[in-house]
Amino acid sequence: MPKAILEFNLPEDQEAHFNALFGADWKQIVSELEKWLRHEESKYENRNKLDITTIRSKLHDIISDSGLEL
Repeated sequence: MPKAILEFNLPEDQEAHFNALFGADWKQIVSELEKWLRHEESKYENRNKLDITTIRSKLHDIISDSGLEL
């Protein structure tokens, strides 16, 4: 079975290391935001769209709940 080994030179590659460790968490955050947007879109079908402040606030809530930060 093929294997993949990631190697980082720390501290120079700290950001790349962090991204490799938490990439799946970020994918989950984007998935949660997309589900929420889909729900909100169906809830407000023909009414005004959500404002960017509401969307940004929700994104930050999801990120915070996950224990990550931008």
